[in-house]
Order: sequence, then C-alpha cells, then structure tokens
Amino acid sequence: MQKILSGLAALLLVGAASAQPASLLVYRVAEQGGEPYISRIIVTPDFLRLDEGSDDASYTLFDRRQEILYNVSPDDHSILVLDVTEPVPGDKAGLNLQEQVDVDEQAPLVAGQRPTHVRLLANGDLCSELVVIKDTMNDAVAALSEMKTALARVQAATLNAMPLDRRTP
Repeated sequence: MQKILSGLAALLLVGAASAQPASLLVYRVAEQGGEPYISRIIVTPDFLRLDEGSDDASYTLFDRRQEILYNVSPDDHSILVLDVTEPVPGDKAGLNLQEQVDVDEQAPLVAGQRPTHVRLLANGDLCSELVVIKDTMNDAVAALSEMKTALARVQAATLNAMPLDRRTP
C-alpha cells in the first residue's frame, strides 16, 4: 500500500462527555488499482481511532489504557474485540527484520522538514510502510506504536490456528 501524505493537522477536538485535547492526522491514501480515499487518525491520551474520514462508517478504536482493540462495523451492528495480554514473543530464529529509510526529496516540506519513507520488512517481504516527520506529533507516534504492539500480541496468540499456506512472517 502506498500512502501519500497530503495533509497533516493538529487540532483540538471536543469529546461528548468532556473536553479532551486530541491530535488529528488526515491524509489521502492511494492504492494501486483503486480510487484514492481519505484516512484519518484521532489520538487522545486514552484512545486511538482509525477511520476513512466519516463518523458514520466502520472504524478501529484502540483503548490505550487497557490495550484492547475494537473493530466497529455500524452496518453489521458488530464489534470485534481483540484483547490479548500475553507478551510479544522474542525474536524468532530465521527471521530477518529490516528497515529501509529514504528521505522523499520530491515531497513538500512539512514542519520545515522533508518526509521520510520507512519500510519495514521481514525476510525481504514488506510488512508495513510509514511516512515520518521527525519530532512531530509524538503523541500519535506513541499511540500507533502501542497499537502495533497490541496487534503483534494478537497475531502471536493466533498464529498456530492459521493454516501454514496463509502465514507470512
């Protein structure tokens, strides 16, 4: 997935129960063969929300305090709860983790800096991509890191149930 950073903003949002500061990241996602769409990330000290720019559509909510993920689908009237407390296992023999970091010289300046494109690979296979602006929106970076760790716990706990031909590193 190729993510194109088209907008970045920090805003103060008001919660329904009480006013609480939040960070809002809004960007455009362009995937090969598909129409571009808006994606947003909303971060508070207690929660992280990922959605496609609509309050009415499906979204992922991460409870940062309890480390629980909720995948909410209003259309299906369903909520998938992912709650695993086991620690992430240590390094696996034969697993080669790599990081590719490239400054995007063609991108516009953001907060006075050129964005950095980071690719995370396992045994040469792309696992995740990020566009990073050093020392900006540290609260959002921390929340996304916490969520990735929670997802790693879920994946480690359910790996043995996954058929061998469906596994990736």
